[in-house]
Amino acid sequence: MVEPLLALHELRDVSLLFGQFTFPYSSSDMRSIAESWPGLESFRLEFVTQDEQRAGFESVVHFAHHCPRLRSLQLPGMELTRGSLEGIAYPEGQHHHPLREFRVAQVAFPGGLDLSREVIQFTQRVFPHVGAPVAAVHRSL
Repeated sequence: MVEPLLALHELRDVSLLFGQFTFPYSSSDMRSIAESWPGLESFRLEFVTQDEQRAGFESVVHFAHHCPRLRSLQLPGMELTRGSLEGIAYPEGQHHHPLREFRVAQVAFPGGLDLSREVIQFTQRVFPHVGAPVAAVHRSL
């Protein structure tokens, strides 16, 4: 849905609000966005997601790697599976990343697991200046 915009590499503030429309999206979509818009300062993506058609929560690390000026990041529902945060290549000097606002509509956990602690620890490691790590509703898949 955003692919035609990815060629516009100088974008700084992007809000793509699709309301109640439902779209699938993946971790590779998040990576493409982060790599294509390295100058992002604010990014808001809003639409309805469905189970098993969401980006993995770990994909937010792409914004830390590729968008060093990002201050606000708001994303639709994401998924987190056990072990998906292991082996992540954290950005060097991540303690300097300026992100201050981070919102995810929802983080879905598998099979009744509560991975809230992992979400908070990961968020604080990648974006340590975020006041409230994630304002998200957590639920089971």
